[in-house]
Amino acid sequence: MSFTDVNFILLFLPIFVLVYALVPGKFKAPALLAGSVLFYYFATGLNDVVLLVLLVMINYFLARLIGRAEKSWKTIVLVLTLILDVGFLAYFKFFRNICGMTALNTGIIMLGVSFFTFQLCSYVIDVYRNTIEAEKNVIDYANSIVMFTKISSGPLVRYGKIKDELKTLHVSRKTLEEGFELFVIGLILKVLIADTLAGVWENITMIGYESISTPLAWIGALSFALRLYFDFQGYSMMAIGISEMLGITVPKNFDHPYMSSSISEFWRRWHITLGEWFKDYVYIPLGGNKNGLARTIFNLFVVWMLTGIWHGTSWNFVLWGVINFVLVAMEKLFLGKFLKEHKAVAHIYVCLAVLLFWVVFAITDIRDVGIYFSRLFPFFGACGGNVYELDFVSTLHSYGVIMAVGIFACFPVLQNVVNKHSGKFWMIAIEFILFWFAIFMIVQRGTSAFMYFAF
Repeated sequence: MSFTDVNFILLFLPIFVLVYALVPGKFKAPALLAGSVLFYYFATGLNDVVLLVLLVMINYFLARLIGRAEKSWKTIVLVLTLILDVGFLAYFKFFRNICGMTALNTGIIMLGVSFFTFQLCSYVIDVYRNTIEAEKNVIDYANSIVMFTKISSGPLVRYGKIKDELKTLHVSRKTLEEGFELFVIGLILKVLIADTLAGVWENITMIGYESISTPLAWIGALSFALRLYFDFQGYSMMAIGISEMLGITVPKNFDHPYMSSSISEFWRRWHITLGEWFKDYVYIPLGGNKNGLARTIFNLFVVWMLTGIWHGTSWNFVLWGVINFVLVAMEKLFLGKFLKEHKAVAHIYVCLAVLLFWVVFAITDIRDVGIYFSRLFPFFGACGGNVYELDFVSTLHSYGVIMAVGIFACFPVLQNVVNKHSGKFWMIAIEFILFWFAIFMIVQRGTSAFMYFAF
């Protein structure tokens, strides 16, 4: 079960929200935890629920121990806890990429493993740093980790940010209305834009990278970039919206990243909570930018290698991490000043760089990456396939309008219009129509899994 499952939208969510709203305040936290466990069970099965509960409870007791232990023992317990959590994450990712299955032979990666392990790590580190106190209430603690609104693909939420809200859970008409509107907008972005654009990349894959024309190769790169953005942004908005319906504030995960004027800025706007996690728990502990330029570059290299491996152990993710490291390092060394002075060139540079590194991200076989780039830049050498030069015409005919809508939706203007006119009758009517049209499309053609479920 996922957020775009009709059973979730029309059964699980309304029933849960109704029960959650009706139960007295002191029972809202247990109700939220029960609903989250039930959601995870429907999505994965009993084995993964048991593993999740065990890992969460072990971290709960170890964090309590860290909070009470002497300084020398604190460090030992922290290291052992991080080894457990990172090892758990690495075990599943290793099995998925090498054997095509998880350790339990279920055939898929454990849902949300990257996200809830990162939150477990941040929790015990914050307790170790005395940023927060180890939570005694096991229900509040567990909700901060397994809350169904964010367990699948984030956003990453640190316990210190939501601990007060978890202890005073409440529902109001305003939070329900505003939260549901965010959920609807996210559903529209996912189903009507991202899932529609999925057909472009699927067609290109079916044709074969060596047999597509250069225009179609660029259209494919653009469609993948738009699809990935609206898929993940759609999920994030749905997660934020459901959380708001339950009276919990979850930070935004995207801030119009394709409007950036540097790659460094792009990554401050894309998957914001993950970027902040790597900055606070990897980059700054390594020294950040305070120990000279050479050390700063090294720290950036470590962060980007870990970011690439976090997405997967196949070589394309390593290459993707290297590319981003090189771009960010160049901006840090000399390119950043030029980009600030030439905004038009900066936006073109970002758009081009983003399209190219998303191609590397999308294609797991390095040889196929080379083939695709030979179609993007045929003047560097032909790849030997039989190419129909007008193949892009039919693609534009089928997907041109939705691609144009997607490009327009990357600009802030659309969000500004929604924010300005939220609650007005005509805006509600449009959202109502698009909501049920999205439901209709799910029933008619199904919906693809959220892309970040794979990570």
